[in-house]
Amino acid sequence: MANLIAAERISLALGTSQLLDEVSLGVGTGDRIGIVGRNGGGKTTLLSVLAGNQSVDTGRLTRTGGLAVGLL
Repeated sequence: MANLIAAERISLALGTSQLLDEVSLGVGTGDRIGIVGRNGGGKTTLLSVLAGNQSVDTGRLTRTGGLAVGLL
């Protein structure tokens, strides 16, 4: 099964805070995922990156063409 979204070693710092540090993951068709972590740990930032609303400092993010991602 091919990934709809694939993140390879993505990193992102906002100010002096390193929110994402070499994160790798894939989301395939029909997958249901949960993101759990402490407040301020980068959960919303990760979702914004996966949705294409936030760019990363390093790493590679690929998304299937025409993919629409919604956040609630």
